[in-house]
Amino acid sequence: MKYQWIDKDIDRNSLVKAIESFLQGKKFKIRREDSEDSYKILGILRTPEDETRSILVTVSGIPSNLTVDLKVGDQTQSILKYGSLISFFGGGAWLLKKQKSADFYQKFEEEFWNYIESDVGSKV
Repeated sequence: MKYQWIDKDIDRNSLVKAIESFLQGKKFKIRREDSEDSYKILGILRTPEDETRSILVTVSGIPSNLTVDLKVGDQTQSILKYGSLISFFGGGAWLLKKQKSADFYQKFEEEFWNYIESDVGSKV
């Protein structure tokens, strides 16, 4: 999911620090890659079930035209459409694992965007 702020004069460094703080608060290990026109923040989380959850946040643009792009792990929505068929062929446990992953990412995205909106709103 991508969100863009136009004519808001947002400090990119401050926003990146807020994103990193959010991810660290969620126990993600992060790695940041800076370039001239963007920041990429990779977050990796190991679950108690020893599964990996990954997200990638890209912050790009200038203060008056800033874009945040959030990409989450594998896209499981299309797989879940065929849930009954997969269960029929003995893939119920695998499907449950994918459903838990999809639920995690859906909740994460909602919390992430609420946090970012709150952070940006408090600084504008």
